[in-house]
Amino acid sequence: MFGNDFPVYPSPSEQSAADDAQKQKLDDADKKITIFLVHNSILFSAAKSMYLHVEFYINKLSDQFTNAGKKQMSCAELGRRKMTVHALPQKCFLSC
Repeated sequence: MFGNDFPVYPSPSEQSAADDAQKQKLDDADKKITIFLVHNSILFSAAKSMYLHVEFYINKLSDQFTNAGKKQMSCAELGRRKMTVHALPQKCFLSC
């Protein structure tokens, strides 16, 4: 009369199908990457090195964007960064 008071959860078989589909996509992606590396004669150590370099720079860039609003950069820190890293120009909001 008042409807079902119990929560309705998807059946385990539906979740299993979704997990299987995601696993299949990841397996297919791994196979494509492997075929590319073998076809282009890229050694595993070189491929791993390229991956680690890209991962490092992506993390470095994402840290810059996520930490940008947390603190204002001092003028001295801004000067040091401009001398050591070719970064996008930033304004100093503190009086120098």
